[in-house]
Amino acid sequence: MQFVIAGDIDMTTLSIITITKDNYDDLKFTFESLKKIIDSNTNTVEWVVVDGSKNKDNATIETISSTENVKYLIEAKPGISHAFNVGIQNSTKSWLLFINAGDTLINRDLLKVIADVDESIAIVYGISEIFDTERRRVVAHQGTKIKHWPPMRMPFNHQSAFYRKSSFSSYGLFRTDYKLAMDYEHLLRLKLNQIKFINIVISRFYLGGASSNIIAVYREWSSALQENNYSKIKFNDHGICPFLSETKLCKIYQHLGEKALSRTCKTYPRIENNFRNEVHRSLSMSCPEVAKLVLFDPDALRYHEEQHLVASYPELKDRSLENKMINVFCCSLLQIQTPYIEDNLYA
Repeated sequence: MQFVIAGDIDMTTLSIITITKDNYDDLKFTFESLKKIIDSNTNTVEWVVVDGSKNKDNATIETISSTENVKYLIEAKPGISHAFNVGIQNSTKSWLLFINAGDTLINRDLLKVIADVDESIAIVYGISEIFDTERRRVVAHQGTKIKHWPPMRMPFNHQSAFYRKSSFSSYGLFRTDYKLAMDYEHLLRLKLNQIKFINIVISRFYLGGASSNIIAVYREWSSALQENNYSKIKFNDHGICPFLSETKLCKIYQHLGEKALSRTCKTYPRIENNFRNEVHRSLSMSCPEVAKLVLFDPDALRYHEEQHLVASYPELKDRSLENKMINVFCCSLLQIQTPYIEDNLYA
């Protein structure tokens, strides 16, 4: 999905886009936090509100929409992605920042964050403070520099990310078939050198929204990786991995080192795991070429069998069924020898 940017855009301006649905109390909370920013940057900052509520609060709508530099849009079509896209298409500034109703911005010098950013940068992002549902205390901070590409999860909250508007013309709008991880899917269309991290707290994000459903979000992360063809290797005409040398060593690893390897083949067999007093070389069968080498090479694997006696421990009488299930779950996680234990949490 793409669109064409109409008219001239001042390259030092910002549109703050907020979507809401039947949540006017939180919208008013966000409005109070943005009012000073909007008033002090009359010609450079605008607020675009996309309201998909079924039950309209006309008094609140009138108060907000009558404020200078506020564009209030009523949008009946459902969906977070669609609402974001409506905000993008109706914005008039060069940079976009998406915050939800109920979220607040901490840093008031927003234009300084995006000033003098190189033309090649599509996203500038900082740190979000994540508060509990009671809005009383900070439970986490999110937003760190991306070290490997692609990131296996969303590395920042969209509440603390500035998107160059022209990037949506180049790479398309948010996909409406993604309900929660539309920002992650869009991120994967870019390249690492188009994204810039700044070590500044930008926004305050409160738990309890749609994206707090971590299991559903993780599933969409996985789909986005697959659909953007990450962790896939296109074989040559002979059905062989094009990066494998005659010495059975990946050319990428030879020239660029282990850090340049994709997640698919990163663990073959160059990473060593220390397990108790033993050193294990890990092997990933997710690479088809590795699987072929193992199957057709009789010396590829050697088996060493040992018997171990595990001391039993007395059963605690006061252990509830819930505690037993937690114990079994934790033990099963520990028994899986993988450098990415978080992958097993969502298996």
